[in-house]
Amino acid sequence: MEKIMHTVESNDGSKSKFNFIRKHFDIFMFSLSLFFILSGTLLVLFSDKFIPIIYDLLSNKVFHREFRIEKWLPTIQSFLIVPLFIVICFNSFIFHNYSDKYKTLFLFSISLCIMFFVCFTVGKSLPNCIDGDLASETLLAKECVREKSPVPLGWCYSTEIRLLNTQLISAPVFIFTNNWNIVRAFTSFFSCIILGWSCWFLLSSVGVKKTWLKFLGASLLACPWSSLHFYVIGWGNYYIPHIVFGFITLSVFIRIMKNKAKNRKRLLFIFYLLAFISGLSTIRYILIYLVPLFISILILSLPKEKITRSLSFKEIKQFLIENKNLLITFIALVFSGAGYLFNNIILHSLYHFSQWNDVTFNFFGDVTVGTLISSIIKAFGYQENIAVFTPGGVLNILVYSALAFFIFAMVKSLKQDLSDDKRLILVFTVCTILFNSFLYFHTEFIERFYITVLAYMIPCIVIFIENLQLSVIVRYFVGVLFSICIFSSSYTSAQSYLTSNQNKDIQNAVKYLNQKVKEDSDYSFGYSTFDFANMITYFSDEKIEVACVKKIHKDGKDMLPSKFIPGTW
Repeated sequence: MEKIMHTVESNDGSKSKFNFIRKHFDIFMFSLSLFFILSGTLLVLFSDKFIPIIYDLLSNKVFHREFRIEKWLPTIQSFLIVPLFIVICFNSFIFHNYSDKYKTLFLFSISLCIMFFVCFTVGKSLPNCIDGDLASETLLAKECVREKSPVPLGWCYSTEIRLLNTQLISAPVFIFTNNWNIVRAFTSFFSCIILGWSCWFLLSSVGVKKTWLKFLGASLLACPWSSLHFYVIGWGNYYIPHIVFGFITLSVFIRIMKNKAKNRKRLLFIFYLLAFISGLSTIRYILIYLVPLFISILILSLPKEKITRSLSFKEIKQFLIENKNLLITFIALVFSGAGYLFNNIILHSLYHFSQWNDVTFNFFGDVTVGTLISSIIKAFGYQENIAVFTPGGVLNILVYSALAFFIFAMVKSLKQDLSDDKRLILVFTVCTILFNSFLYFHTEFIERFYITVLAYMIPCIVIFIENLQLSVIVRYFVGVLFSICIFSSSYTSAQSYLTSNQNKDIQNAVKYLNQKVKEDSDYSFGYSTFDFANMITYFSDEKIEVACVKKIHKDGKDMLPSKFIPGTW
């Protein structure tokens, strides 16, 4: 008996000793990692100060000759993320050894550093990198405050009317400050928080329990994957509403699938309302997530047994009626179509915005399959014109590896016995990527469009990691490779904004105009094309108001009208 008691006490002592070592290991590794992450973040933030020093070192000590800094700038910038790259790689590989508490704490810390880096970059680099699109979005928010309206009637909204968009975040910030740089930084911060929350909400809807997994999904979605992702998400926030609306709509539908309780009617009302608002906003919402959702449910509803005879119309009708989920998504498509008709007929008569009704099919081969594939690869951080043996070069290889593991995990998971909600996420992701790729191949293709559909890969990554039916190696490398790629690219994607000035010419022009305004007040109003009009307003601190002039397409050329008449601006 004493021997047994002695053995139990020994086991308890060993267990306590193990817990003590593990706890202190977590604390030590987390503290050390946090120190290097903070140091690396500061190094990249002030990279514009270090690049001239590195250039002098390379030209005088290494190459012993002058060389074009523009050509080698991506490679030089890549060396500056070496400390961050090492600590991100190291933590990604040992991440599974952390306790759940420290997994969450580490993800929170690196996400907070990246969010600070993104917002700092936006605020600091705005004068050097602002373009016509971002200037217009910001001025729209200012107009909302002036007119005390979330959707001002007198604004020209380009391709999409801004109903529930980022001006609803920017406008309240303008109440407290007139500084555009601060407004854009705060808009980026809160927009990315909402984006991360939408992923958290979706993962909660499919039953992901662990906090660190949901935090991982939210972080991977909100952090910049590449320079293109940074431009449309972190910098301009242009496509955040497209993704957020899609994630929320999908989450609500999944809750309808799983919910048999009394609040099902309320969820159905919310789902149909979201569908109507989606169509009311733009047809692109319908194409990004509502049509793929209907296709996904249709695929999942098909009988598994092979049908050897032709079906009658009555049987097909009975199949559609009995399959309630398919019927729900079809009704949602009808509501979204009604919203788009309302957009075309009612809103278009009240507001100024162009529509997508004139989109035509391309000549076959105008957009190649290679172009689509390269766009997907670049969206996840692949960098062109960068030296192979640098962190950026290694990241290029890791991007290929991450996508290969993703495809393998997707194929394996779809063959396994997953819950209906998680299977829906996987099938939906495949459907939206393939369906929208088909549209891009045959109609208008702009590289940045892919960001809105590739976003659905992030919840799939979390589902793969949680899927115990997959091998440990597959789950491990899917998580490790995407974490390294996205967290490292979060820093490389924005470096060029800190080290370049694309607006030197317009800055000098506005300095001249500001001087003329002091001498002659007539210089406080003028005309320009969309590319420069609102930028001039920004650089003049709103002392100069500039009306946008429409371009006239004549004889195959874009020309300005001969007279500045109200109908053309």
